Amino acid sequence: MSRDPGLQPERTWLAWRRTTASAAAVTLLLLHSAVRSGSDLTVIPAATGILVTISLALLGRHRERHLLRGERTPPNAAQPLVIGLSASLLTILAVATLAFLA
Repeated sequence: MSRDPGLQPERTWLAWRRTTASAAAVTLLLLHSAVRSGSDLTVIPAATGILVTISLALLGRHRERHLLRGERTPPNAAQPLVIGLSASLLTILAVATLAFLA
């Protein structure tokens, strides 16, 4: 008997899209701040934001492909974990940099 996923995969996919869009918006604000301040150090959080946004987009696309196929977990479970941990570490780096600059 096959499992009827209902709308759950679509909601999950949309959540990944919203999260990536939010990260992109924050990154644009960081880039705007870096350009306006003219300081070389303000580029670090902006670059980190770009990396986090790219990581989220890649992870979201990876999950989307598997959700649309009806799979519960991706075949290579380590890949999303590595991308997620990388995004988390980059976020921590950005926060630490901002704290240092303040």
